[in-house]
Amino acid sequence: IDFSIFSQETKEFNLAISYFQDSIEQNPGNCNYYVFRALTFLAENNLDKAMEDALKIITLKPDWPRVFYIFINQ
Repeated sequence: IDFSIFSQETKEFNLAISYFQDSIEQNPGNCNYYVFRALTFLAENNLDKAMEDALKIITLKPDWPRVFYIFINQ
C-alpha cells in the first residue's frame, strides 16, 4: 500500500488506482483500500467511480463513518 499512497501523492492516479485494485483483489474485505481508491478517484474527478467505492464500503461496513467523511469534506 505504500506504493499506492506514494503514487496518489505524486498525482500518478492511474498507477495508484492499479495498486489499490491489486490490494482489493488480495483482501476484498479491507475497507481502507476502497477508501484510498475512492479518494484517488475523487482527485482525478471521477465521481462515479468514487461513489461505487463508497457504496461498496457501506455494504462492507455500514456503521463505519469514514466513508461519509470522505464525501462531506470533498
